[in-house]
Amino acid sequence: PAPAETPMGGASLYDTDYMGGGMTPLGRSLPAPTPSAADMNHDRSHSISSAAQQQPPPVNSPTAKEVEALKKEALKAEKSFRTSEDLVRTLSREVESLESAAKRAEEEAKKHESTSQKKKGSFVSGKKKAKKEYEKAVEIAAAERKKADDAREQLIAAQNETTAARKEAEQLRQQYEQAEIEAATAASYMSVQAENAKSHGQPALA
Repeated sequence: PAPAETPMGGASLYDTDYMGGGMTPLGRSLPAPTPSAADMNHDRSHSISSAAQQQPPPVNSPTAKEVEALKKEALKAEKSFRTSEDLVRTLSREVESLESAAKRAEEEAKKHESTSQKKKGSFVSGKKKAKKEYEKAVEIAAAERKKADDAREQLIAAQNETTAARKEAEQLRQQYEQAEIEAATAASYMSVQAENAKSHGQPALA
C-alpha cells in the first residue's frame, strides 16, 4: 500500500524557512540553515511509512488537534525569536551611532581643555570663556557617553532575550515535528492494518 501523507498536508515549520542561518550585526552566530522542506518531508514520509509497516504506533499518539496546537505554539515562538533578532539589529546600529557621537564629543572636550590651558597667561575674560567652553564640552561628552552606555546595556539585554527565544523556538519546533511524526505513523499504521484486514476478509482494528 502507498505511504500515508503527513497530517495537515505535510505542512512543516521548515516551509517557513525556519531558523535560517546568518550573523547578527555584532557577529553573534545564528543557527545554521536547515535542510530544504522537500528533503525533510521526504525523509519524514519514508520514516513514517517504514515504521507503519514494522511496528504499532505509540500508545498515546497525539491527535491532529494536538499537533496543530503544537504547530501554532512553535510558529508563535519563531515569530517572537525573529522580533527579538530584529531588535538586536536595530540596537546594534544605534549603539554604533551613539558610540561614534560620544567619541567625537570626548575629542571636542580634549580640544577645549588644551585651549583652556593655553590661555592661562591671557586676560581674565579670555580664561573664563575658555573654561566655560571646556566645561560645556565635558558636559556634552558625558551626556553622549551615557547615551551610548545605556544603549549598550539595552543591547546586551536584547541579545540575552534573543538567545532564550531561539532556544524556546527550537525546542517547540522539535516537539511539533515529533508529534507530527507520531500522529502520521499512527494514521499510516491503521491504514496498513485496514488494508491487510480487508485483503484477508478480517475486521480492521478499532
